[in-house]
Amino acid sequence: MTITKPAIDPEKEEPPNGKDTAVLSTDLDALVIVRSETSKEVDLEHNAAAVSVEKRADSVSVDSTPAGEPATEEEIKTLFHVVDDIPLGVWLAAFVASMERFAWYGATGPMPDQYTEMIPRIKIGKNGERVIADRELTISYIYNAYYWMVNIAGLAALGTTFLEKYVGFWAAYLPPVIAMAIGFIPLVLFRSKFLRNPPSGALLAKAAHALWLAAKGGFRMNAAKPEAQEADHKFIAPWDDRFIEELKLGLFACRILLLFPFHWLCLNQTFNNLISQAGQMVNSGVPNDAIKSTNPLTGIVFYPLVQKVVYPWLRRKQIRFRSCARITLGFFMLTAALAYAAGLQQLIYNAGPCYDAPLKCVTSQGGRIPNQISMFLQIPIYSVGGMAELFCLTTGTEHAYNQAPKSMRSIIQAVSIAMAGFGALLAMAFTPLAKDPHLVILYAVMAGILMAATIVFYVCFRHIDKEEIELL
Repeated sequence: MTITKPAIDPEKEEPPNGKDTAVLSTDLDALVIVRSETSKEVDLEHNAAAVSVEKRADSVSVDSTPAGEPATEEEIKTLFHVVDDIPLGVWLAAFVASMERFAWYGATGPMPDQYTEMIPRIKIGKNGERVIADRELTISYIYNAYYWMVNIAGLAALGTTFLEKYVGFWAAYLPPVIAMAIGFIPLVLFRSKFLRNPPSGALLAKAAHALWLAAKGGFRMNAAKPEAQEADHKFIAPWDDRFIEELKLGLFACRILLLFPFHWLCLNQTFNNLISQAGQMVNSGVPNDAIKSTNPLTGIVFYPLVQKVVYPWLRRKQIRFRSCARITLGFFMLTAALAYAAGLQQLIYNAGPCYDAPLKCVTSQGGRIPNQISMFLQIPIYSVGGMAELFCLTTGTEHAYNQAPKSMRSIIQAVSIAMAGFGALLAMAFTPLAKDPHLVILYAVMAGILMAATIVFYVCFRHIDKEEIELL
């Protein structure tokens, strides 16, 4: 038997009671909330997957250029920059240059010692005038003549630059090799003409030991004397009181060199950043590293003019233009050169086509079109810098040499060379600024530092022109 469910008339169907309605409504709301949260989770998962896909796409895009191929502009902006592999030829050239520097610094020390006259003597000049042969002036002349010859040799950079560009690297390296070989000839043929002093022992090591003992004794040089060491530490010092007194005078003479690291910091710009600056400018067919030859050219002309005309005229007029005044003038001139370099760099940034990104924009056609400003506007930087070298480098070394005892002169030369090393270390602190578009700040900051050093130098050492130190 089949049972049929009776039909229900909608009009007669009883509505659900209030309790059932609330339960139903609550269930529906919960269902909506659950479905909403589920939808959000799905959307978040979808978005995360989309971001992951985009990141992978970007990664594929950045890494798409094979290793060894030119990078795209986007890759240059986004990828980390590192130092490239250095070719063996670069290291070989650096080794040869270091050997040249070894010879240069090695010759600077014993060179003035070849002049042994200590007492002023009467001399008859070319016009029959009775004059005094002055040792201090003679040492000054020796240093100026030496740097003049160094400037002549510095013109080799002009020739080797063109040889490298139009012939090849082998031709550029050949003249330096020949020049170094020629330098051995007078050393061998005229060895009997050189003054050869017997070795004085490990003077530098002895001086360093004495300074260490003085520092331990409260930074008093007298604490390093033999009597004090024997009484306080039962140590027999391998030197006498005279050695300590001479060391004190040597250190006293070195004080004038203490601010020279700032001079070297600024002068070294002519060997790196200023050459790069020239590469951003119109060179009219001249290699950008050839413009630095303006520096030795200035020295070749300016050194004899100052030595033969300016200094004698000042002496005849009894105008005192001694060490402090000359070094202060040299510092100021180099400051002006760096300030000019800052202004010139701003002119480069103001010029097209790449403005503050020289050689890096699309308009430069891969770095072939520089900003449209002449490279020869750099000439005043090198010319003024060359004149500054005469008043700074020659005067500083000459003064320290003249004021130091004979036994301490090799230490004076070592300290002078060390100042150049400290200047190179200071330059490393400015590496973050040594790139576009920060080069204006770099040159301006260096000019400001050297100007401050110039003022400090003059305030601290202006009295030395009036002092005469009695040498032992």
